[in-house]
Amino acid sequence: LCALRESSSEGLEAALAEFARALDATPLAFRAAHAQLLARRHLFLGASLLDLGKASSALASLRLAVELAPADAAAVVEYSLALEQQGDLEGARAVAREAVARGVQWRNEWQG
Repeated sequence: LCALRESSSEGLEAALAEFARALDATPLAFRAAHAQLLARRHLFLGASLLDLGKASSALASLRLAVELAPADAAAVVEYSLALEQQGDLEGARAVAREAVARGVQWRNEWQG
């Protein structure tokens, strides 16, 4: 996927669509046993989709990354920044506020 990013957005978009389908097809037993790994994969997918300008798909994947691994600071930061980038400042603050309550990243929601 990283090599495709530098060659063509169409190739990267197709590869990310296939990656998303593979994530969706992950067996439930694997999902339950490997939530942190799946969260990292959704984080990668969401950040990549955001780079391509696919904000709604990116937000869904980043939200899932946070749901799967609520203590993952990288997922929380990316999700919060993506919401902010889309103009949802209150949503971004809410994500930061919830992270603060869980002790994940910041001391207060204004740092996010």
